[in-house]
Amino acid sequence: MRRKHPAPDRGISRELTASYSRQYAKVQSAITDYDRVASEFERKWGVDRLPELVDAELRERFWQTVYRLNVAIDKNDPDEVRRHADAAARGWHALDRAASDAGALPPSGEGYDARIDETRVLRVCRTIEDATVSQRERPDVVAVSVEEVARIWKIWDERDILAQAKQAFPGAEILEARVKSGGEEKLDDEIPF
Repeated sequence: MRRKHPAPDRGISRELTASYSRQYAKVQSAITDYDRVASEFERKWGVDRLPELVDAELRERFWQTVYRLNVAIDKNDPDEVRRHADAAARGWHALDRAASDAGALPPSGEGYDARIDETRVLRVCRTIEDATVSQRERPDVVAVSVEEVARIWKIWDERDILAQAKQAFPGAEILEARVKSGGEEKLDDEIPF
């Protein structure tokens, strides 16, 4: 009877591949745990908003920890990645406590609604974070911040005509807006009064 011989050990190459796979899995696991915490607080406070709500010292310590995490990821060092990922996750919790203690509130998604047409609703929110929450909670609305409305207004009322009219006639209401077709616009529309 012939004996079957086991496949030869592939030496250092096999060892490195197995080691690399374990190393990669450990790094990915630490990053996944960190991302879960970061995502939780970004859902609560808005993307990149929480560090802005705390004092400079805490914000700088947090960014230093995130920087160290990124360096460890670049080095592909699982122990360092885990250590810094855990520290950065604790940093998110510290940012959350500090922001809450300072009286900051997560975005509410609240805003003012107006019908655009038969099928769409415009919601104007105080901040972009409120608009983001609103859009996530109510995908049927078009949610924008007041700042975005101001940017649109600047483009739309390039010559500042509407702004001047609103100032000259307090209480005046915009009932209709349309784009003129054809060449040069003429400002000789009939005034309806």
